[in-house]
Order: sequence, then C-alpha cells, then structure tokens
Amino acid sequence: MRHKRVGIYLFLLPAVIVSIVFMLYPIIWTIYISFTGYNLFQPGGNGFVGLTNYIKVLEDPSFISALENTVLFAIFYVSIMVITSLLVGILLYSIKKGSNVFRTLIFLPFAIPLTMATLLWAWMLIDGGVISSITIFLHLPHISWFGTSIATIFTTTIITNWNLLGFNSIIVLSGLYQIPREIFESTKVDGANWWQQFIKITLPLLRSNIFLIIVLSLISSFKAYAQIWALSRGGGSIDVLYTYMYKVSFMYGYFNQGAVIAIIMSVIIILGFYLSSKFVKGEGTSLW
Repeated sequence: MRHKRVGIYLFLLPAVIVSIVFMLYPIIWTIYISFTGYNLFQPGGNGFVGLTNYIKVLEDPSFISALENTVLFAIFYVSIMVITSLLVGILLYSIKKGSNVFRTLIFLPFAIPLTMATLLWAWMLIDGGVISSITIFLHLPHISWFGTSIATIFTTTIITNWNLLGFNSIIVLSGLYQIPREIFESTKVDGANWWQQFIKITLPLLRSNIFLIIVLSLISSFKAYAQIWALSRGGGSIDVLYTYMYKVSFMYGYFNQGAVIAIIMSVIIILGFYLSSKFVKGEGTSLW
C-alpha cells in the first residue's frame, strides 16, 4: 500500500513541478518586484521601496484612465455577452431542421483569431469602409465608430462579442439540453406561457451556465489586449489595463509598476468572481 502511494505521488510530481515553475513562482516574483525598484533598463536599482510603486500607480492619471476604460469595457462586454448568448443559445435549441448548419455558422467566428477579426471589422467600419459606404448609399446617418473613446470601447465590445459569441452560446445550449423536456411540457399544460417558462424554469436552471459565461467574460474583458492593440497600433486614443501594463513594463521598463498593475487586475477579477458567484447564486454555482 505504501509503495502504491509513492507511485501515485511520483505520477503527480511532474504536474506539481510545472505548477510551481510556471504558476506559483511567477506569482511570488510579481508580488516581490512590486515592492522593489526593479527597472528593465536599470537592473541595479532593485532595492525595497515599500508601497511607493502602489502609490505612484494609483496616482497616475493614465492608470486611472485605463482602469475606467477597462471597467466600461467589462460592463459593456459582460452584459451584452450574457444577453446575446442566452438569446442565440435558446434560438439554436428551438431550431429543429438544419440545426447543425446554424450551429456551425454561429461558432465559425470563434475559429478566427481575435486580432484578425478586429482588423477585419476595423477595415469595414472606418470612414470609407464597406459599412460606411453602405450607410452613405442608403442615406443613413453617419456613425463614427472610433470617434470617441466610449465609441471605440463600444465598437471593440461588439467585435469581441461577435468573435466569442459562438463559444458562449454553446455553453447555454449544453445547459438547455440538460433540462428535461417534461418540465416544459407539464408547465405548458398548466397554462404557463413562454415568458413564464423562461423566468421560472429556464433562467434558474441555467444559473451555473450563466455564472460560467460571466466569469469567462469578466476575465476576457480585463485581459483585453489583442483587439485594443490592433485598433490603436499601441498608440491610439485609448488604453485598457492590459495595454497600459504592457507599455509600462516593456516600453518604459518599469517592471515594478507593471507588477502592481497586474496585482490590481488580479484583485479586481477575484472580486468580480466573488460578487458574480453571489449574484448568480444557486446549487452548484457559488464556490464560496
């Protein structure tokens, strides 16, 4: 029995080593350098500086602006993604003929790299692009998709939603298939309409699926980088936390302040995870 346990531990050892090297050590190192003067271009100044880096970051107007943009993007993206995923998932569930074709079409954008999808949509949305030309031809009001920071964030939200909608719709669809059809049939016999079935049956039984979509969308929104960078080429009108962290760390060399931004992002994501688990509360949903 003892030899069997040793064998099990030996099988687990490679995974433990990988976790320590690629997960635990970077976390510890990030926390450590956030309290030092670590600079990429000045390797000698690695002394302990206490909370100086945290104070500098929190007082930096560029960080505040990036944080506001990230929160706004997260609000837009999470809310739109949850609503559209539910609508598309229910629509796919209700389609009987040609369902595989529609599922493939909905899932197809997910196979396109996000950077490529962003550049494709940007090419269509810019002034003189395909969509702009169509609006002019139809004598519709001109829309400046990238005219302001809010417009840019909202446009980026739509692009990201289009790219990832198929994946999240499948999450909803899988949850719908786990609900016994007899429940809907019995409530229909009792006189419940589709809206009552949706509110009283579908939504409560999809709580764990909705929670998963919220968490994945929240993480994606705070890790938004490729689409913002593709639109701005690294020097555009807006920054989110991820792009600002990259600039601070690799363009300006302040790894210590970049570590602070990474820690703040992690705390916000964990807090969002906690709040969403309380909001979408139900059996198998809350992890706290």
